[in-house]
Amino acid sequence: MFVCDGAYENGVLKPLKKLNLREGERVRIGVERRVSDETFGVLKVKFEDIDRVLRELEDEWGVC
Repeated sequence: MFVCDGAYENGVLKPLKKLNLREGERVRIGVERRVSDETFGVLKVKFEDIDRVLRELEDEWGVC
């Protein structure tokens, strides 16, 4: 199993990097929204900074 980031565009979920999969291979997809996307406009910081801090909190403290 591996995790990759993606974007939902025009009704299609697209990975942000090339996946090592065979043509036609079936996969199971789980969706986790980025907290930064859900808080857009509330904070004046970059999306990447919010995600990085939240990942660090989760890794170090099990928070989030």
